[in-house]
Formats: sequence, structure tokens, C-alpha cells
Amino acid sequence: MPSVRKTRKGNNMQTGGGELILTKPPPEKKLRFHILAVPHTITRKDYSACAYTQKALKFGKMMMRRGHTIIHYGHNESEIECTEQVSITDNQLFLETYGHYDWKKELFKHDIHDKCNTTFNKRAIEEIGKRKQKFDFLLCFWGIGHAEIANAHPDMICVEPGIGCFNPPSTPFSIYESYSVMNYVYGQERWQPKWTDAVIPNYFDLDDFTFSATPAKPHYFMYLGRIIESKGIGIAVEIAKRTGIKLKVAGQGNFKANVGFEPPPEVEIVGYLEPKERDEMLRGALALLAPTHYNEPFGGVTTEALLCGTPIILRKIIFRELLGIAVATWISLYGPQKIFIRLIGASVDIGQKRTFHWNV
Repeated sequence: MPSVRKTRKGNNMQTGGGELILTKPPPEKKLRFHILAVPHTITRKDYSACAYTQKALKFGKMMMRRGHTIIHYGHNESEIECTEQVSITDNQLFLETYGHYDWKKELFKHDIHDKCNTTFNKRAIEEIGKRKQKFDFLLCFWGIGHAEIANAHPDMICVEPGIGCFNPPSTPFSIYESYSVMNYVYGQERWQPKWTDAVIPNYFDLDDFTFSATPAKPHYFMYLGRIIESKGIGIAVEIAKRTGIKLKVAGQGNFKANVGFEPPPEVEIVGYLEPKERDEMLRGALALLAPTHYNEPFGGVTTEALLCGTPIILRKIIFRELLGIAVATWISLYGPQKIFIRLIGASVDIGQKRTFHWNV
């Protein structure tokens, strides 16, 4: 008997010859997410130096626009798209815990045992108890810092939704930013893979970035991140000195205190950048320099550069899983002199084509 294909108007399925064919996705079940903020920050775009804060912020926007329920627990000045904002910290608590300091110039002050963190956990446990329903998700963006909250609500689906550090997860369900960080944790803890683990790369809001195929003039390199030696700032400075191309350094931290010397004439310290300033400076750069020594779990700044159309000069041992072999120029630290000679020879092509055609 020949197969007969039937379509029912308004249905999302077709049948034929015993085969079920989906013609459109099934209706999405609406879910409820309880988002825990990073206790020592405010869930806003200007806290872009904290990747975990930005994960929570972007998750709220994504899921609200899909029709899900978002309940956010955090600072009373948070600016996150959500169904309900539950304020459990404020500037007075910040002041009592950390005193007066400029987090845009210094690195964040925090400790999972400090007054701000412990107060956050205590208040969150109580407020979640008033709101949770069966099958609700509890998202612990601060990882081990939120473990006390997850342990207090074992009846919820507790998830650490973006593991980007090398501490073992503290929730039954774990989402890593990369296979690199997942396998590091497995090896460190001597674990076997779990069915409840997954890898989901970091996500970005395209509204925050503007693509440009042409760098600004005069040419400049850019370094964006914490101003500490493990992020490769010393190598970035040497590249600028040997190529004669200005290096603009943006991020948290005191250059002299953290690097050990005053910035040379080729280096311009531009300080902490708001999201719009970051977009403008990234898309104008000749290239982003990211020669980090740190075992980057993801390295979001490289994706941000690509969203602006800006090439990247970096170490392949750190970023290869996430960026592949076609979008960046790798540098190997087998001989700095060879690196810098090649950079000088390629600098003209970088500016003209916004791409690289050479390897080391």
C-alpha cells in the first residue's frame, strides 16, 4: 500500500508511511528560573569586568524574551530583565563589607566568607523559600559561593550554569564553559564524567557590539582585561615596543603595582571601559593582543573582539578549542625575538586586510 502523507492544519506534525515528521518545533514549555547574582557586584552592564555577573544579566534577557519566568536575587540597583527583582543587598552592605574603594581601578574585593556573601546567602535562602515551586531551576552563577543556598533547597533543580574557574562544582547539575575547564576539573578531582554535566560555551549580546572591517588610524593594538602579569600584559607591552605600534591598555588594576614597572611611551593606559567605550575601542583596534599565561576557561574578550571584526594575536595553547585555527594568529613562546620580527613584517597586512596570512 502506498504511503499517504497527511497534514492537519494547525498541527506541527505530518505522517506518511509510518514516519513522523516535525514541520515546526513543538511548543516550548515555559520554565521558572531563580537567578542568584554575584554577591559583591551589581547585575548591570557596567560591571562588565565580572564575567559571572554578565552571564546572569544576559541569561535574564535571553530567557525573558522566550517567555520564561525569571526571579532575580541581588542588589537593589540591578538592571536585569526579569519577572521579579528580589533585593537582598545594597550599597550600605557593600560599604560595611569592603569600605570605600574604586572597583574600576582596583580588582574586585570579595571573599565567600565575608559579610556581604554570608548575608546574601542567608537572605536568598529565605526569599527563595517564599517563591519556589515544583520543578523550578536554581541557577548558582557564583558557584561554590552559592553552595549554601543550593544545599538549603535540594528539592529544586540546582545548576551551576557557567563554570569558568577551576573549583569543583557544588551543584548536582554542572555546565562548563569549555571542555578545557571541564577536563581540568575532572583531572584535578579524579572524577569520571557525569551524565548531569554539559559544556555550553559562553554567550554574548550582539546588541553590545558593532562590526567594522576597517581599523581606525593611527593604528593601535589593544589589551583588554585585568592588568596582571598572568594575562600576558608584559608580552603585549614588548610587542608594542618592538613594532612601534601604540598599545591601549584597558581594564582593572594598577599597571605599575601589578606589572612592576611604569608603562613605556608606547603604552596608553585608558582605564576601565563602559560597554559602549569598549565597543568603540575594540572595533578600531588593529588587533587585540591576548598572549595570556593563564589557563583561560573561555576567554570572552577574544569573542568580543571578533564580534567587532578585530583580529586577535594570542597563544594557541590557551584558546584553540574555542577559536579554531582560522580566526586568529597564534604565537608560540619559543623565542620572543622570532615572534616580534614576524609581527613587524606582518603589521602592514594586518592594517590593510583585517586578517592574518602567516603562521609561527
